[in-house]
Amino acid sequence: MKYFKYDSNSLRYIRVNPLKMILKYTVLPAFFITVLMSWNGLDNVEIERIGEEERIIILRENGKFTKEKLIDEITRMNFRFPHIVLAQAEIESGHFKSPIFKENNNMFGMREARVRANLARGTRRNHAYYDTWKESLYDYGLYYSRYLSTLKTEEEYYQYINEVYAEDPDYGSLVKKKATENRKYFE
Repeated sequence: MKYFKYDSNSLRYIRVNPLKMILKYTVLPAFFITVLMSWNGLDNVEIERIGEEERIIILRENGKFTKEKLIDEITRMNFRFPHIVLAQAEIESGHFKSPIFKENNNMFGMREARVRANLARGTRRNHAYYDTWKESLYDYGLYYSRYLSTLKTEEEYYQYINEVYAEDPDYGSLVKKKATENRKYFE
């Protein structure tokens, strides 16, 4: 399995060594937290453990989709044209009500990729499906990194999605109209 990390400087996903990521994000922080707790005399503090059911509820609630969470995640991912990405998500998912979005967590109408890195778990209803809506966004990020990252202007973006991304000849103008409305979320 290949692992990638988004590089906000180059606006691309770069391949990373999974062992380094594990060390950087789990082992080293745990070590430093342990050291800090023992220095501060906090090692005797009793930590309340949550049960499996509570953990599942917390994870489920944190993973629930909201448009606000999507906007935050698009912003965090640092897309060059975030208002267009949000517009595509809204249009492709029927404003987050379509069966493909609800059943597949697929907000971009993506098919399972065959020639690029992707996060799809497989194909269902002729579309890629994901465990979470965030995975759908991250997969779009991989698509964006592969095919859209060299586009310099919004007009190039609209031209690309109109010619390549969708079958509807009016798709670019629909996205453009919605993206204009969405600028307010990213100012």
